[in-house]
Amino acid sequence: MTKNKEEARDPLKRPAQVEPFIIPDVVREHFDDYSLDVLESFGMDAPAKLNDYACALEDALIEQVGKIQILRQHIENLQKQNLKVIKGEIKKK
Repeated sequence: MTKNKEEARDPLKRPAQVEPFIIPDVVREHFDDYSLDVLESFGMDAPAKLNDYACALEDALIEQVGKIQILRQHIENLQKQNLKVIKGEIKKK
């Protein structure tokens, strides 16, 4: 294995006690070495796991964007209210 391939595999390393998944030869002939490394590390359901992870990440991102939009609106409202106070349009309590 080349150094670059080993470096690319680092994020996928498993704990030493976990055995690699066995990939049948009929499957091996259809995948490159990098794809086989993923399949051996995470099993034949690796694409489904990656898809689930990507969907969860997308959902979390959408949720955060929504929260940021709400907070931005609150900030804008507070800035407008503060400007009105400064201009004397709203009496201080």
